[in-house]
Formats: sequence, structure tokens, C-alpha cells
Amino acid sequence: MDKPVEKWKESPGNSCSDTVVALIACSSKKAPTKREACKLYQGELFKKSVIYCKQRNIKYFILSAKYGLISPDQIISPYNLSLNNMNKMEKKNWYMKVNKQLYDEGIEEAIILAGKNYHEGLNIKKIMVLPSKGIGYQLHFLQNQIKPRGIFDEQ
Repeated sequence: MDKPVEKWKESPGNSCSDTVVALIACSSKKAPTKREACKLYQGELFKKSVIYCKQRNIKYFILSAKYGLISPDQIISPYNLSLNNMNKMEKKNWYMKVNKQLYDEGIEEAIILAGKNYHEGLNIKKIMVLPSKGIGYQLHFLQNQIKPRGIFDEQ
């Protein structure tokens, strides 16, 4: 059973190691032109997930409906594709592709900052999973996890 994020508390005994990564779902809202993946996706949930990872020094990858598993600095073009619109066979093929990419990257466990559609078929240990209670709840939850920035902090 997946461990919900809200039950996971950061403490010295439960801090993220260098080998733990996060998997963040792509977003439907995108910049209009080709650029690094971390700058292409413009959705609020995506942005908050990235901030969450950066504040904790957690390496992250992006789960893209079109490209599969991608690094934040990979240059990609905007597209209009979602796992929510894929049929069973298309999803199965996407999961096979992503599971191979995870294997190739040596990723055996991850923090999941993505909806069920984007992680239910992944063959990795899920350390914690963003609650599947709707995007409003997820945004609120992540906002409460993000440390406030001062006016002089880097963005």
C-alpha cells in the first residue's frame, strides 16, 4: 500500500538520502515554445512540487505523457497529451517505457508527486505518494509543506 505524503514526517531518521528521487507529473499548462522541461511546465501543482523538492535537495524527474521519464534540464517542445486520455493499451505501453527508463536510471524507489494515473503501473518502491484527493487538496497540502521565502531569497 502506498504511504500517503501527509503521514510522512521529516526527521533525522526519515530524511531523504542521495539515492532517493521524486517523480513529478507533467502539467497540461505549458509555455508556448521549446525549452528545458522544468521551465516548460507551468501548472501550479508542478511548480509547487518542484519547490518542495528543491527546498529538500531532492533530485527529481518528470513523468511526461509524451516523453516518459525526463530530467528537468531536458529540452522539449510543448505538446497536448495526457495519460487521462489514453486507452488501456497506450497506458500499458507508456508504463513499460517509463519502467525501462527508471531501470536504466537505477531508480528503485521514489517520492511520488503525481496522480494515480501517473504512478499506479510503476514497478518501484513508493516511499510516499501525494494524496489522491483532488488537485485543490494537493495544492493546499504542498503549499503547507513549502517553506516561506523572504524577499531576498533566490527564486
